[in-house]
Amino acid sequence: MVDLASTMYDDIENSRVGGKTIVLPASKDELPNCIVITNVPDEVFNNIEQRANFSRLFTEVEEGVHFDFLKSFNLIFSSVISGRVRLIFSSPESATTAKLIVQHLSFNGQTLKAFFA
Repeated sequence: MVDLASTMYDDIENSRVGGKTIVLPASKDELPNCIVITNVPDEVFNNIEQRANFSRLFTEVEEGVHFDFLKSFNLIFSSVISGRVRLIFSSPESATTAKLIVQHLSFNGQTLKAFFA
């Protein structure tokens, strides 16, 4: 599998943006190895086959990824029940690759969003 994230951290240096210095991590070990996927359809929480399909997206990136399925019960603001899934990878590169794959991906008609955690 192609490692989409490996080149992102190779030649990173501190830089200035808008007159402010941005201090970047000194090493890959300081980067997040966890992402949170939001807007996950209810079927992923209630249907074993849908959960397996969803999980397969990420086990392609890293076989040993850890999943925490966090169902949301907020029906006041939305008629659509959705939740979040936290994924913990063994490396920042795997987390970055998974985030790039899932960002704005549609799963069962819902557009997923991904954030580093």
